[in-house]
Amino acid sequence: MAFIDPTLFLNRPQGVFYVDDVAYFLKRGERECLEAEQSGLEALSQADHSLVIPAPIFFGQDQSGYVLVTEGLDLLNAANWRDLGTGLFELHQNHGKSFGWDGDNWIGQDRQCNGWSDHWAHFFTDYRIKPKMERLQIMGFSVYRRNDVVNTVFEYLSSYCPKPSLVHGDLWRGNIGFTNRGASIYDPAVYYGDGQVDIAMTKLFGGFPSEFYDAYYVQSNGFDQSGYRNLIYNFYHILNHAIIFGGQYLEECRVYAKNILRIG
Repeated sequence: MAFIDPTLFLNRPQGVFYVDDVAYFLKRGERECLEAEQSGLEALSQADHSLVIPAPIFFGQDQSGYVLVTEGLDLLNAANWRDLGTGLFELHQNHGKSFGWDGDNWIGQDRQCNGWSDHWAHFFTDYRIKPKMERLQIMGFSVYRRNDVVNTVFEYLSSYCPKPSLVHGDLWRGNIGFTNRGASIYDPAVYYGDGQVDIAMTKLFGGFPSEFYDAYYVQSNGFDQSGYRNLIYNFYHILNHAIIFGGQYLEECRVYAKNILRIG
């Protein structure tokens, strides 16, 4: 991409804008949130897969605060769910040496804690479930039989040894789109984890069309569609939603906790 004067990106409202008929998207927010998003987009852009990732173009500050400018995407194309399923499977074939990420990032409007671990059960309990439970505790809400739930999650995942896969981390319908170049994902909360965390989240609010899952599972040659793992992985997102939105999600935490305890 040709050099563009960075001042062209400043003092604009959030949203799509054009420079010489080239589309860009400007997002405003807190510095560490935007820096984490930039890092995540760069990681997705550099990985080997067929998905379309909006490349980060510029990060800086103007009179109104911090801005992140990315490539603008035309998302008015017809949905191709098979392309999305195939592309996501390809993304998950990008493997790391351990589970985790260099530095915290953000999942919605709350911090996502990261570190590194060679064991998936340790990582998911220590960096996903426990921090969200502790955050809720500080807010005055105690998760039902908290310690028992943590122990059940750890024990169930202890016998499972996935490869550390690069995951999007926040894969719901609001973070996907379809361009004339193929299926696109954005607004990531990336880390190296079990690829099934992305699949599980797609099912959290009604699921994606069957073509998406057919394409993914055909590529994976019989990938285990464990309902218990989906339950555990989505518990993390329910905890996160309870922190951000409260309300019904606080009760859903209790429902999920009870269902997890039935695993044991």
